[in-house]
Amino acid sequence: MNRFACIFIVLAALLSMLSGCHRNVSEKLATIDRMCEEDIDSAVAMLHALGNPDDFSARDRAVYALMVSRVGSRGKWPVNDSIIAIAADYNWSDEEAAYRLESNMCYAELCSKLGSRDEFVDGMLRALEAERVALEMNDNEALGRIYLAMSIFYNNIGKDDDALKYSEQSIKHSKLAGIDAYRLFRQKAMLIVNMHRDAEAVAFYDSLMTIYAADSAIMVNLLFGELRSLVNIDFNRAQAEIDRLKSIDERLDKDLFQYELVLAVNQRKFDDARRYLELSREAIGNYCLGDPKGAVFYEYVIEKESGNYKRALELYSEYMTDNTGIGNSIDNMNNVVMDYRKAQAERLNKIAYKAKKRFWLAVGAIVAIVAMSIGGYYIYRRRKNNEIEHLIDTVQELSHEVKSRRNSIDALVRERFLTINSLCDDYFELSDMPGDSHLKNAIFKNVKTRIKEMSSASFRNQLAERLNDDLNGVVERFESQLPELSADDRVVFIYSAAGFSIKSIGLFLNLKKSSVYTRRRRLREAIESSQAVDKEEFISFL
Repeated sequence: MNRFACIFIVLAALLSMLSGCHRNVSEKLATIDRMCEEDIDSAVAMLHALGNPDDFSARDRAVYALMVSRVGSRGKWPVNDSIIAIAADYNWSDEEAAYRLESNMCYAELCSKLGSRDEFVDGMLRALEAERVALEMNDNEALGRIYLAMSIFYNNIGKDDDALKYSEQSIKHSKLAGIDAYRLFRQKAMLIVNMHRDAEAVAFYDSLMTIYAADSAIMVNLLFGELRSLVNIDFNRAQAEIDRLKSIDERLDKDLFQYELVLAVNQRKFDDARRYLELSREAIGNYCLGDPKGAVFYEYVIEKESGNYKRALELYSEYMTDNTGIGNSIDNMNNVVMDYRKAQAERLNKIAYKAKKRFWLAVGAIVAIVAMSIGGYYIYRRRKNNEIEHLIDTVQELSHEVKSRRNSIDALVRERFLTINSLCDDYFELSDMPGDSHLKNAIFKNVKTRIKEMSSASFRNQLAERLNDDLNGVVERFESQLPELSADDRVVFIYSAAGFSIKSIGLFLNLKKSSVYTRRRRLREAIESSQAVDKEEFISFL
């Protein structure tokens, strides 16, 4: 009996000691809770002195985790999601709603800072639970923090409209709580800039600068934020703000090169843009306006606008590799490839035009020299007369065949239309060339007559019928699949499908060569962007 009494006394003593220890930890945590607002350093020291939290009761461990997250939010303790989860997952009683609110709110804020999509769902659930408790407690300060975390969540997953909505909610509740909302204003301004609402962003930044005009550090931050929109819509003011920041502190120069780069690109001052690109890279690498590879993108824009399409294509490919920055909202790979091909085609056309121009200049020089001698002039006159007679015979023969025969379009193109193309080219070149007026008149009269015939609506209708016969109804399919195109587009397509040259089409339609190029380019772009089933075939004729 005495032995059982001794065991009972020992167990009672142990339980009393454990209870005392538990009360001691709980009391110290309550003290730390009060000291967090008054003396944060003392609160941190007391947390360190508490010992191993694994030995605490479940509630004390949850309170400990909450205290750690509270001092951690002020940079006094390293905080991670596993620590805060202890507090957030504890089943706080209704009497401890404030602890439930703070633990879920801290967890949501930590997830928003981690910035990963993996934390979005868990963090949002914690934020919603915190919101429910904060609404019950009518705690506007907590609601301001919660809605800011939600805004950051939505911004991280690219839903800026939702992010902006919660940012405005955060500002509203923080104002009701009497708290300075500068950080929340910055979040809202950043979202407006990201949504490319530049005019609205500039107006909002101007209102903030009015509020915080007395704080020079905040003013500098606001000026930098506003520059991201100013460089797009107000070049003069953007340059003035850049100069203003340089005058405040020359150490800011290296951060301003990126804005001067974008401003120069937007103003199409590409020599300046190249200089600022080099300076910006030396100062901050490829980072530019929030994009880790922004400098690569703006180098691509410079090369593209300068006509260096091959280099631009290489830069765009480099930029798009593992990146989702500025360029994804401005350009795409198809446009780059199309520009590159267009530039190549234009370059070849220019080379051909210059070669032909040099050829005719040489012929003109030879004719002028030969014309200075009587014998040479006589030989030249006979040769030209023979050529003119042959030309007239050829045109008459072609006109007779067009009216009387319905031969295949391929034969017509290869055997006859190449001839009329050549005649049109001669007419085009000789129209500005000095010489015997009788000679020119003879050429003009005959060639104009044939061109007039081939410019008529009746000829185009006949040509369309033959194209339909020989090319499986190509004109009919063009009209049915692209009803939105104009009658002028139809005419350009018919002449192009028949194989006429740019100059020929220009003469038929009384247009300059550049205008024909423009019409064909626009027609090609309209077909490319359409849903026509046979658009590849249609484009091949252009």
